[in-house]
Amino acid sequence: MSREPLSQQYLVHKALSRTDRNRVEKTHPSTATLGRSFFTASLKHQRGSMLVMALFIMIVLALLGLTLASSLSSTGNKVAADNLGFRAQLATQAGMEHIKATANPAGATPLSCNGTINSPASFGQVRGFEGCAYQASCQTSTTIIAGVNYYFYRFASTAQCTASELISAHTQTDSMMIEQ
Repeated sequence: MSREPLSQQYLVHKALSRTDRNRVEKTHPSTATLGRSFFTASLKHQRGSMLVMALFIMIVLALLGLTLASSLSSTGNKVAADNLGFRAQLATQAGMEHIKATANPAGATPLSCNGTINSPASFGQVRGFEGCAYQASCQTSTTIIAGVNYYFYRFASTAQCTASELISAHTQTDSMMIEQ
């Protein structure tokens, strides 16, 4: 079987129909062509968007980190201030006990006291009282009730504790009456 050569007219018709088909695909692309071209165009428009998103995420995480660090620092300062305040309260109590023991020594008769005592220099070196000092005062008046003489004491104690830039002070007052 021999093949006959295709006619010139047939070849021209075939070439024209191929050109028309290309023209139709360019003006009305098929869905496969549309998806491919849309994806390519979309990628061109999205170029660099991942960089912007990564930058945005990094900035947000950095802000969260700074907020957390600031919160932790603030919490640490509050704990230090509370601790220092508690130490000042204990130092005040120590001053109060010292002045009361001076006015009413154990196993002895009560004494009249009108003065002020300061914490000894070694007090600030006691563990837990580093940087703390107190000043305690006593005022005594004599009172007679039902023919019995009494000492009426008014005590006051003030303590101050310092640690780096923090300062805490505490004052306490008390009174008592003891038979002479």
